[in-house]
Amino acid sequence: MKSIVKYSVLALAIAGAQQAAAEDFVLTGSTAFRSATYSALQAIMTNETISHTGTSLSSANQATFKGTIAGVTGGPHYVYCSWSGSATGVIAAAAGSNVTVITQANVDSFAANTINASQSTGGTKAARFAFSDVYKESTSAASAALTDSRPAVIPFRFLKNRLSGAFTNVTAQQVRALWNSNTMPRALFTGNSADTDIVLGVGRDNGSGTRITVLAETKFGIGNLVQQWKVTTTGTAGSGSSTSAQIWPLNDGVGSTAEGNGGYSSGSNIATIMGMESATVDTFEANGAAIEEDIPVTFLAWLGLNDAATAITNGATGLTYEGVAYSPAAVYEGAYTNWGYLHLYYPSPVGSETNFRTSLVGASGLGNSTVLGTNGLRFVDMACARGADGGIVTR
Repeated sequence: MKSIVKYSVLALAIAGAQQAAAEDFVLTGSTAFRSATYSALQAIMTNETISHTGTSLSSANQATFKGTIAGVTGGPHYVYCSWSGSATGVIAAAAGSNVTVITQANVDSFAANTINASQSTGGTKAARFAFSDVYKESTSAASAALTDSRPAVIPFRFLKNRLSGAFTNVTAQQVRALWNSNTMPRALFTGNSADTDIVLGVGRDNGSGTRITVLAETKFGIGNLVQQWKVTTTGTAGSGSSTSAQIWPLNDGVGSTAEGNGGYSSGSNIATIMGMESATVDTFEANGAAIEEDIPVTFLAWLGLNDAATAITNGATGLTYEGVAYSPAAVYEGAYTNWGYLHLYYPSPVGSETNFRTSLVGASGLGNSTVLGTNGLRFVDMACARGADGGIVTR
């Protein structure tokens, strides 16, 4: 009887230790960097099971990973990813507030070494790590007790949508004019008075680091109200059409307390719009009143590299900025300035969070240029620097 009791107690102790080892790591923040984060997680994990929303992991706004993590003892561990924008993520990590996730039960229902698409969210977890395209001082969590690390640099690109009016370059002055007004003639971008069709701005909500970075870079001002449009589409990117555009309505998502100031919560939504043609679009006021019917429109947007690449694959055109084409070399040397640091913010670590962060940003993770791919650039390779969002680039 003593042996039975002894081994029963031992079995319970082992089971308890295994349960304790199965720690959660919860990531939120920048949608512009989700694809690189997923690649890094796949690089540092083994026997991983992945469940994600949507049909593509690289553009999924929620994903949960289960597996063994290099440098982190025990396991399996669960990494919950829920991307909502940089500022929104920093605020969530500072407060430890819940973010929407795909549940552990969902991931446990699948075999190891599988990737399972089109899964549903069904749970919440307290945010612990936030990837941000911007300094926390550019958010409402400026005074939060968060540690900052910078594993990478995130460039951004301006684009115009598929089969839209021709132009090839944008300047900070042109973008400021567009954000100040809900519509501008294409002649502003071409210098040709015959280009009277209109250009409309499509962009992120004010919880987005993409938006904060570009507003800072163009000297528009990160706290100023913008004029952006909400677009209705039909068909699929690469072959479909935009059918209507409405000045962003009131009380429709983050930051929509003034007409036009709202925006999309993810760059993947905008990438889809950029892959649509826009030859006959109905336009509407924020309150729904009709403006014009069946007019040609050009949509101008600003996206992180992964979403920009998706849009370009579907027919969008990448534009030069201030006459400089995007390239890694142009960013490294300071000629192309439309970029921000990728920050990883986190509160005082608990459990194995320090080991997890070290593995995630280390040589096998985000410190690896192959893992970063086309999503960002290695921080250590930068020959130039800036001290604040939109700050002067120096060498």
